[in-house]
Order: sequence, then C-alpha cells, then structure tokens
Amino acid sequence: MSKFQFDTLPCRIGTDSFKYAVHPYPINENVPLHPHWVADMDYPSCPVIIDAITKAAKTGIYGYSNIPKDLYKIISQYLSKQGWELSEEHLKEVMILSPGVVTGISVVLTALTNVGDSVMFQTPSYPHFFESVEGINRKVVNNRLVQKNGVWRIDFEDFEQQIISENVKAFILCSPQNPTGRVFDKDELEQMINICKRHNVIIISDEIHCDLLLTKQHIHTASLPNAKDITITMLAPSKTYNIPGLSQAFMICENDEMRSKIFHVANGLSICWGSLFGHIGMKTAYSGECSEWLKECLEYIKGNVKLITEFIQNQLPSIQITQPEATYLLWMDFSKYGISSDKIDDLLGQRGIIFNQGKAFGKGFDLFRRFNVATSRKEIQSVLDLLYDAFKPYEK
Repeated sequence: MSKFQFDTLPCRIGTDSFKYAVHPYPINENVPLHPHWVADMDYPSCPVIIDAITKAAKTGIYGYSNIPKDLYKIISQYLSKQGWELSEEHLKEVMILSPGVVTGISVVLTALTNVGDSVMFQTPSYPHFFESVEGINRKVVNNRLVQKNGVWRIDFEDFEQQIISENVKAFILCSPQNPTGRVFDKDELEQMINICKRHNVIIISDEIHCDLLLTKQHIHTASLPNAKDITITMLAPSKTYNIPGLSQAFMICENDEMRSKIFHVANGLSICWGSLFGHIGMKTAYSGECSEWLKECLEYIKGNVKLITEFIQNQLPSIQITQPEATYLLWMDFSKYGISSDKIDDLLGQRGIIFNQGKAFGKGFDLFRRFNVATSRKEIQSVLDLLYDAFKPYEK
C-alpha cells in the first residue's frame, strides 16, 4: 500500500490550472472534462516539498531570496548519482539559474546566435521549440526522426546533411525526447556530438524529463567526451516533482566564453537569480529526500502505461502507441482510421477529452495525439472507455 496519493487526486477545476482552464479545440461543456494535454501531473507534489514550501509560507515574509549556499552542493551530489561529476565549486562557476527551460533556451539562442541564423531540432518536437526559435527571429530547421519497428530513431546522414545545407548554428537536443519518450543512447549522443563539433554547431540539451525514466537509463550529453565545450545543458525539477508553477530551472555551460555571453543576456533581463519558493522547491527536490516518492510515482505511471497499452492493443488496435522509455507522455498515431484531424478532435471533444494536437509538434503529425498519463488509474480507465466509444465504430 502506497503512502503517497496517486489514486486520490485534488480537484483542479477552478484553480486557474492552465491544463483545465484552456481548451485547444471545442469541448462539450455538458460532460465531465478529461484534460490530458499540458505536461504537468495531476498528483500532489512530494510531501517533503509541500512541507518545505508550507513552512516558508507560514512565516508571512516573502521578500527577496538569495541563492541558498548549499544548493550547489546538493545539485553536485544529485548529478554525481547520475554519472556526471561536477564539484560544488565548479558548479558555482558554470551554473546559471533561469525561470524555466524554455526561457533558458531563448536566452542561450539570443546570446550565441544572430538574427536569421538556422536552429535545428528533431520532430516530432515539443511545440515551444518552434516559438523559442521563431520568437527571436531565427530560422527553424526540422530534422525528422524516423520510426523503425515502433522506435523513433535518428537518420544521421540526413542530420548532418541538414546542418551543412542549412548552415545550422545551434541544435536543440531533447533527451528524453518529448513527445516520443525516446532516451537516446550513448552511441546516438556521441554521433550527434561529433557531427555538431565537426560543423561548429552548439548543442542546447533539454534534459528536463531525465528523472522520469521508465525502461532506460539517461546519459547527460555534456558528461560525454568532446561534448562539454559545445553543450549547454538545461535541467529543472519541475516535471519530475510537479512544481512547474514555481518557475525555476538551471543551465550548465562549461565553455567560459559562451557562458559569459549567456550570463550577460540573462543578467540584463534580471532572470538568473531565482525566487524564494523556487529555491526551496529546487533544493528540496534534489536533496535526496524525495527519492521514495519518485520511485513510487514512476511505478504508478508504468502501471498507467501498461493499462493503456493493453487496452488499446485489445480493443482499439488501429491506434499505434509509441512505448515511452521515459516521461509520462504517450505519443499515439490515429492515422489508420482514415479520418481527418478535425474529426479526431470532434470525437474527443464531444466526450470531454483533451489531448495535444499532433500538428503542434511539426509538419506531418496531424493525425497524432499526445496523451499525458500522469493521473489516477480511475481517470485513465474513464478515458479509455470514452476512446472505445468514440473510435470502435472506425475499427476495420
């Protein structure tokens, strides 16, 4: 019996939760809402984090907060457990705080690239990468992953050719990959590193999902040989411990020249000093005190993935599910039904279901949907029953 709450969830309706308040397509207002799109969990955060924030809140003083003296030591120990050795003193030099990973990516691109430069990332892609690149007037270059035997893989010949032909200056790597859940292995990472180094391309490595591992171990890109001089690593406890509302992330850049430029931009925007509750959440999350909660959370998510996979295979086999190696996100292909993306939205919306629309993840993914499964088993079963009602008539 778990001592943590994964089956019994607080009601988020009326709390200004973005996931519950915003609807990306028309929803039937006369049926219960089932929002499974925005990537935060429906579970309460780890009780240790809740207690630490509550204790600070009860002081009634919410003034300016300094970066905790032991934060670097805590993060150094956290990274060491994952095979990346960075001393406390070294981290003080190479780590920069940010309100979020997406903000950090925009800062890095502003600092290290010029207007009109090409920035490449792999599709299907986290939608905000498009916004981060285009929002500061850089050119998006899509490097499409190739699905082979149910696994999304890199076409390295195409990867290098696009870098050359598009004169790419920066590559945003996402591992674990959102939305496919791929965790790129050492050989894949080394090939990307070598290609980028050969063509003077910087790597911005978004590793925000690196603790949400389901079947595979994660390797920090910058921990590999030849990578640290060209890589800026983006990390945050937000996805793992369900604290994105605290708005705190960090980046690690061991290249002194690049880091100086990045800090100049971040400091000029006054966004690299963190916040009172952000510091507390980050420090507590990485302290090691949340490991038991995380272990049980991942087991629960694995159970949800198993339930969904077995149901779909048995009842709705035309829906193709990518088995995630990490994250609580399922990437699902509805194309075998032979119906339009608008029709898929209508079938879901009439039943109150909200998934991420595939078109947001790049060209050619209109008939895909992303399903956030970090919710209760009961809610998962409700959604599966509704999917059966919606799509069973289209099974061949």
